[in-house]
Amino acid sequence: MLDKEDVKAILAHELGHIVHRDNTYAIAASMVPYMTYVVGFGAFLVGVTWIKLAFEEGDNPLPGIALTIFEGALLLLSFLVNVGVLGFLRMREHLADLFSVKVARVQKSPRRLSRWRRRWRRWAWSRQVGRKEDVVHTPHGLRLRELPLLDHAAV
Repeated sequence: MLDKEDVKAILAHELGHIVHRDNTYAIAASMVPYMTYVVGFGAFLVGVTWIKLAFEEGDNPLPGIALTIFEGALLLLSFLVNVGVLGFLRMREHLADLFSVKVARVQKSPRRLSRWRRRWRRWAWSRQVGRKEDVVHTPHGLRLRELPLLDHAAV
């Protein structure tokens, strides 16, 4: 399936992740949107509780309403930061690709890596969908083969 040069390029790519400590950066970067979400959800719980108690006791519900609005802003910020984290992680992948080209000294190393990624995605996608025979390669990507409908009268 893979020739020696492909394996060399892939191992150099993975070594690039280790050398650049991408796991540490990925964990640290992923904590930012998570913590933003947790703080926002906490603000939501406190705000809703405040509003409930304010209506029960006849107090001012505005601080609770402000907290729930703050929660909405934090959840939106969490989503936007998560998009930024995904971009950051994609940049780390490109950095590992550059390391692979530099270290492996394999001709056409980026092309080999992209070819391997396409094969891997094709294989993984076929496993998620069903049997390999049900997946058809088209110019626009992978598609499911149209399977004949069961004739319930014949069954």
